[in-house]
Amino acid sequence: RLFIILLVLVMCLMTTSPALAYRQLEIHLPLNETEAMVNGTPVSLEVPAQVVNGRTLVPLSFLTDQMKVPAQWDAANRQIIIGDDGAIILTIDAATAEVDGETVALEAPAQIVNGRTLVPLGFIASAMGAETAWDADTKSVHVTAAPQMALAEGLYTQPVAGEAAVLEALDPQYGWDFALALGEIGSYANDWGFRMGATDAGREASMLAYDAFLEMGVEATLHPFEMYGWDPLDAGMTIMEMPDVEIPVVPAPGPAGTSAEGITAELVYVGNATREDLEGIDLTGKIALVAWNEDYVSWIAQVGHQVRRQGAIGAVYFCEDGYGQDESGEAFYVADWSGADIDIPVWNTPMKYGEMLAEILADEPLTVNLFSLVEIDENATGYNVVGMIPGTVYPNEFVIINGHTDAYFQGFMDDSLPVGLMMTIAKAMVDAGYEPHRTMVFVAHEAEEFGVMDTVYDWLIGSWALLGEMKDEWAGNTVATITLELLGYEGTPQLPMRSSDTLYFHLMNMTQGLDTTGFEEPGVEIRNTVGTWSDEW
Repeated sequence: RLFIILLVLVMCLMTTSPALAYRQLEIHLPLNETEAMVNGTPVSLEVPAQVVNGRTLVPLSFLTDQMKVPAQWDAANRQIIIGDDGAIILTIDAATAEVDGETVALEAPAQIVNGRTLVPLGFIASAMGAETAWDADTKSVHVTAAPQMALAEGLYTQPVAGEAAVLEALDPQYGWDFALALGEIGSYANDWGFRMGATDAGREASMLAYDAFLEMGVEATLHPFEMYGWDPLDAGMTIMEMPDVEIPVVPAPGPAGTSAEGITAELVYVGNATREDLEGIDLTGKIALVAWNEDYVSWIAQVGHQVRRQGAIGAVYFCEDGYGQDESGEAFYVADWSGADIDIPVWNTPMKYGEMLAEILADEPLTVNLFSLVEIDENATGYNVVGMIPGTVYPNEFVIINGHTDAYFQGFMDDSLPVGLMMTIAKAMVDAGYEPHRTMVFVAHEAEEFGVMDTVYDWLIGSWALLGEMKDEWAGNTVATITLELLGYEGTPQLPMRSSDTLYFHLMNMTQGLDTTGFEEPGVEIRNTVGTWSDEW
């Protein structure tokens, strides 16, 4: 399965990609009228479409403008040259045209009417990858065009020089071993395996990627940036009335911890900590137990704020709706803070133990002692690692592939395996002697999971800082970015890819006919959605 993923990604990286965003055009063109409809919007015509000698002619500039295809007028030869590479050449009043160097007969020649060039609709539409249909009732022509699909069909399935050698050089075991090594970084007193940005574990993870780039022969640099450093060291909970009952807890990322003695107070169950749940409840000097449910309260930070408003001096939450949980109910769940700093400590306990505490509290009160040892450096330094293989034809244009090195817990699927996958692709290109046309950029970035406080979003700080430094070099010159994440879910029936408009048809064409043995149908799913909540932004 790892090899299938490698094949898909490398093929996507190595195929040519025109700088056209996907744009589905629906053109309604009535005859002898000076207004057309383009995707439901009226557009004026300088010369109307008309029938000449039984053939429909349309103004050339209108069609090429809407389809985003360049057209030039050669006055000396009375020719229209269409396309960046002059693939279509029409001569005024000529019975033939030239398409990709071949002579093609026309049903009607191009003509000049009232100072404007009219061209045969059927020929131009088909030559530029559009479909046409005649509506006899409205006496109009319908044109449907997807310019990128037309290009994709001709370009994306063609092999690239050096592709076979790179595919042959792919070594999934290398990526697997790298991912295992990365996943083992970050074990603390309780073996949680956090490797947050700007911590000793975070720096060790960054250096693992940096050293690997240098060892494989890829030019590598460290990119330092400022961030909110939060490092969990230890945590614990004791039920004073039941000291022999073990309740595992971990600190929620972001908030400050406690002293080594911790805090001792009555534990109060407040359901989902919604406004209705907290109506009339005084939590002054108490610790709240919350059944966090993403359907009711979107972020852990909101839980902390809600109970703090009611006077709580601490909060313990468990994940009620199953998100990120195992059937055993013994999985921890921590998430990005996503909100303003608060002055109370917050812990997570697995669902099994949270439900047990809620059940006990329904019959009797409990007093608990909780401690959370964390180190916070509001001016810490994180490190992105950037590896580059210089382009040979367009060295100032870039293809960026990235994954993040930080993680909550061991984080094998988020994000050790994807980073290993990225390193495998880089090594295969080096080992195969591949010389990319554009500069390949490989980024192992820190602080995707967490890295800032007192903001709406606390993640992506590492990649955001990198873009801030590289914007003058990369902006406008980046052909594609591919973000790798969440590839290690056990039992995943599909390989999902979330794609921008520009890459959508690229990926659709690259995955057609792919042998997806090991996945349930359809095997590979392309999701045409991109949001600001994830790395690919």
